[in-house]
Amino acid sequence: MIFGLVGKSLQHSFSKHYFEKKWNHLQLPHSYQLFEFDNVDAIKKQLNNLPNLRGLNVTIPYKTSIIQYLDGISDEAKNIGAINCISIENGKWTGHNTDAAAFYKTLPNPNFIKKILVLGNGGAAKAVIYYLLKNKNNITQAARNIFNIADTSFDCVKQINWLELDSHSLLDYDLIINATPLGMRPDDAAFPLLYTTANKHSLFYDLIYNPAETTFLLLAKIHGCKTKNGLEMLHLQADKSWEIWKKVCL
Repeated sequence: MIFGLVGKSLQHSFSKHYFEKKWNHLQLPHSYQLFEFDNVDAIKKQLNNLPNLRGLNVTIPYKTSIIQYLDGISDEAKNIGAINCISIENGKWTGHNTDAAAFYKTLPNPNFIKKILVLGNGGAAKAVIYYLLKNKNNITQAARNIFNIADTSFDCVKQINWLELDSHSLLDYDLIINATPLGMRPDDAAFPLLYTTANKHSLFYDLIYNPAETTFLLLAKIHGCKTKNGLEMLHLQADKSWEIWKKVCL
C-alpha cells in the first residue's frame, strides 16, 4: 500500500523516515512518499491515478483548502475546520484531524495553563485553539483575519493584529504557541515579540520540529523561559494517522 505527505515544500519533513522506520519494525511492505504540489486543485486529480494509495498526511498550506475536494470529513475535523490526515477507501477520500488531540496530549500540566497566546490563523492554529477552548482556556490570537470553529464560542478568543506583537506584553501568558511556519528550515525568522516581558515560568511552544530549536525558542530560552518543539506532537499525530489508515488496509 502507498501512503504519503502532501504539501507545497516538504524538505523539512521527518514523516517519511518516521513511517518507514515504523513499517520496517512491523515488517509491513508499505511505502511513504512525498507529494509536492503548487496548487491544491491538482492534488486529487493526480493522486487518484495511484490505485494502491490508502492514506495521506496533509501539511502547509493545504490543511483547510483541500477540504472542498474531499468526499467526506470526520465530525471533529469539520468542527475544527482543518484536516491533516486523509484515508482513502474505494476511491473515497475522507478527511480527519489528528493534530488537535496530539497537541493537547503534549502539554505539561494543561490544567495549570490559563492564559495563552496563539500565533497564527491557519490549519494548525485551528486545531490548537479548538482543544484549548474545550478546556475553557483564556486565549489571545495574533492573526490577520478571524476564522470560525463550528461547535465552540469562538467570540471568547481575543484577536490582535500581527502588527501589535512588537508592543504586546507577554507577562500574563502561561503559554505562547507558534502555530505558523515562520522559522521552519531553512528560514530562521521569528516574530518580533517582547521576550523581555515574558513570565519566567511560561512555556514557549513551537509546533515546528525542524530545526529542533527555532529562533522563537532560542530567544525564549535566552530570556529564561521554558521551551518545547513540535517533534512529540508530530509522533503522536502520525501514530493516530496510522490507526486511521489501518482500517482501510484490511
